Amino acid sequence: MKNHLWLILSLSLLSLNGHAIVMRHDVAPSHYIVNPGQYKNVVDLDFLTGTLIAPQWIVTAAHGVDPMPGGQTLTINQQEYRVSHILVHPEYNRDNQDHDIALLKLDRPVKGVTPAALYTQGDELNKQVWFVGRGYVGNGKVGVTGASEHLHHAQNTVSGTENLWISFTFNAPEKNALPLEGISGPGDSGGPAFIETASGLKIAGISSHQRGITSVEGVYGVSEHYVRVSTHQKWLNSSLQLTGKALAQASLQRPIYQAKTASQAEKTALIGSYRLKDGLELLIEACGNKLCYRWRDQGEPRVIKKSDDNLWFVPSLNRVFAIVRDSKQAITKLVLKDFRGERSAVKTSVNET
Repeated sequence: MKNHLWLILSLSLLSLNGHAIVMRHDVAPSHYIVNPGQYKNVVDLDFLTGTLIAPQWIVTAAHGVDPMPGGQTLTINQQEYRVSHILVHPEYNRDNQDHDIALLKLDRPVKGVTPAALYTQGDELNKQVWFVGRGYVGNGKVGVTGASEHLHHAQNTVSGTENLWISFTFNAPEKNALPLEGISGPGDSGGPAFIETASGLKIAGISSHQRGITSVEGVYGVSEHYVRVSTHQKWLNSSLQLTGKALAQASLQRPIYQAKTASQAEKTALIGSYRLKDGLELLIEACGNKLCYRWRDQGEPRVIKKSDDNLWFVPSLNRVFAIVRDSKQAITKLVLKDFRGERSAVKTSVNET
């Protein structure tokens, strides 16, 4: 992207849903591993990371909410919750990422987890923070190297403050790096920068994007920008008070689909290969007793479910497939409707395995 700015979350690579912490190359990765119970209020949102800041509210990045389905299910402290409302800052700018902040309201208060407090002071400069992530990891020499199932955290220092942003630089060991110096990486968008205070960790920033002199994320010298919580607290506090009609008007309108039982014949008829105009190939195939779709040569399979005779939806993604049939009721193509708009995919083969 222009000015060497890229989003940590790439909406074209939705299979990359791990949360990365990129570390010093000269420190054993085991030193960055922490007990998952240490950060129970940090929430995996599939495409994003979020932080519980009130019993029923999660804060995250605005740029990653487009792929979120209506009524997304989340697991917090081994309990399932459903997202009932998505609120994006009214001044969010997709071009320069200003006000890249959003709130998710859950269907009920979370139990057994203490929400993170907001850091409201404007003195963030030179303070140390902790980044938190699970999944993809790496080191400052080469960037992201692979996946991990462990929860990691890393230290950094606020190197810059602007009206809307706090920023960090990933320092190499010879440039006064902290003992557990690190930076966040793919999938960490929306994740927290925690400042340690006398009353515990408080969330000072929301992960938004990186800037650097190379196209590789997470290498030494890269600059990372987080939305500054202290200058967004008025919107955060007022949004948390919304209820009823005011809450509904402020929220994104996103349909919630109800799953219906599909017969084996319906599943078999849908199985096959579909090609989009740009050449991208979509495969629908059996995955156990369920039906899944995936893009050929990229991404993990995602379950799809029947909503009605001509519509299937993805429970984990803001995407539906409308079925088009010929005069003999054979499926000829699918119309994809999602956060990227509407696209047609012509069926090219059946019973793809």
